[in-house]
Amino acid sequence: MKSIKMIFVLLFAITLTTFAQQKEEYSTDPGYFDYSEFAQFKNVEPVTAIHLEGPLLKAISKMGKSKNEKVSEMIAALKFIKVNQFPVATADLDKTENTISLMDKKLQSQKWDRIIKTKEKGKFASVYVKMGEGDNYAGLFVIARDKEDNLTLVNIVGKIDLETIGSLSEQMHLPGLGKPKVEKSEKE
Repeated sequence: MKSIKMIFVLLFAITLTTFAQQKEEYSTDPGYFDYSEFAQFKNVEPVTAIHLEGPLLKAISKMGKSKNEKVSEMIAALKFIKVNQFPVATADLDKTENTISLMDKKLQSQKWDRIIKTKEKGKFASVYVKMGEGDNYAGLFVIARDKEDNLTLVNIVGKIDLETIGSLSEQMHLPGLGKPKVEKSEKE
């Protein structure tokens, strides 16, 4: 009886270890950006939180294959999608802008290219891409604030096809992503 319990505990431990290893796999990918270190976002409860990893993305890909094969292929090539949307109090807008400026500097120091930067009354967006092997993009990161002072952070890891990313955004209803332009803008 003790040996059966021991085998069960051992199998459970191996399963947990395997699951933990799979769960952390994307964080070492060049397209992953860890924004959790920024104090501004550590203790704020997100309004929207999306966390999709490889196996679920592959299942989503298979479900949508009949609707749009190109988008399905792109989803299948992804490893991870993380979306967080936070409310920003009016009193914290300056602090948030400073945090975003620090984030921008860190992204660029880690060789992320900003391809889009827009700023209008009460809203802004910056889109970054990270090169992977060859001419492929390995990651996409978006920082956006809307007129309601919600801040959205999006990180997509895997093989990124910029021509298809707008369709992915529409299909998965990802806030903060429109249809990005494929051309690379000048760095500021």
